[in-house]
Amino acid sequence: MRLAFCISLKNRCRNEVDPEDSHQYIKPFLDKLIMSPYPTNNYECNEDKIILTLFPKMVRSLIEQKKATDDWVLVVTDFGSTDVNVQEMLETIIGDVMPFHLHTETNWKFFDRGGGLKTAAKIAEEKFQADSVFFCDADLIFHERDVFDECYRALENDKFFYPVFFAFADTWHLNGFWRDTSFGNFAGTLANYKKTAGWKHNISWGWEDRALADSIPQ
Repeated sequence: MRLAFCISLKNRCRNEVDPEDSHQYIKPFLDKLIMSPYPTNNYECNEDKIILTLFPKMVRSLIEQKKATDDWVLVVTDFGSTDVNVQEMLETIIGDVMPFHLHTETNWKFFDRGGGLKTAAKIAEEKFQADSVFFCDADLIFHERDVFDECYRALENDKFFYPVFFAFADTWHLNGFWRDTSFGNFAGTLANYKKTAGWKHNISWGWEDRALADSIPQ
């Protein structure tokens, strides 16, 4: 089974953030916050800013979890990132561990995560003849192999796979909550993905995820 990891991003490789930054979306989850079981203290600092190397960490974690028998490819749609040279970053981290393709969007007015993932899935099928796709946020970090074992099990049983993941709630990555209500990170066979309405252009934050999930045939 050839599994393609599909990413849509803009400027997620080197983000300077204020340590006190907060996000409105976590307010409904404040009563669920716990200490992170996955502390990540290898961040950089620039004066009073924290530098989050989100996508590079995601790619490294993917490489660390990959077995020699895994037939994986990575497809990235980039909306004109200016923080780093994404192609060079991927070449440096991945090398010849697995095939990858970077598609740079040149005709865009705004970051379109749904549109980027739709493009990535198309490339995964046409360029790499992938059997299945795993749509991921650019800031995921894979700490355990179990998620992929469960993913394979779901795909082999012709099911979609929606993992539960831990969402950091602060820029220091010390606290967060288990996110079991998200629809943006999932895997499925290409055949089953094509039975859905597919990725829409951004409706609003996160709602293209829900629109696709709601279109899965019952």
